[in-house]
Amino acid sequence: MLEILESPKHLVALKLSKELTADDVGRSTKALTDALKDQERVNIFTEVDGSITLTLEGLWKDLVNSVNNFGIRRKINRLGIVTSSEFYSFLFRVEGFVFSSIEMRVFSPEQRVEAFAWSSAVPEP
Repeated sequence: MLEILESPKHLVALKLSKELTADDVGRSTKALTDALKDQERVNIFTEVDGSITLTLEGLWKDLVNSVNNFGIRRKINRLGIVTSSEFYSFLFRVEGFVFSSIEMRVFSPEQRVEAFAWSSAVPEP
């Protein structure tokens, strides 16, 4: 399930829990592309529940969207992730090395307020 959270225009804030479907993946991509219509660069804040699962259709849509929207990554300034899962924390840190142009930090659930504040900083042009 994807919940789009209230946030400033330059921040795409998402909460991911339970089962993510292809529709959820599409909605998250749309939220990002919509934010980029009005902003040169954006930040992303994501809360990830440790028990999240991705349907097969959701995984496929995520892979297709990643390839089709690869150029968007250069327009992402910061990515703040809140998770209690050691697995997802590790996975996101590896992704941070791969996409080193994005400033990425992983926070614990206890650091959620700090994570949202960090993610909410206005991106550099």
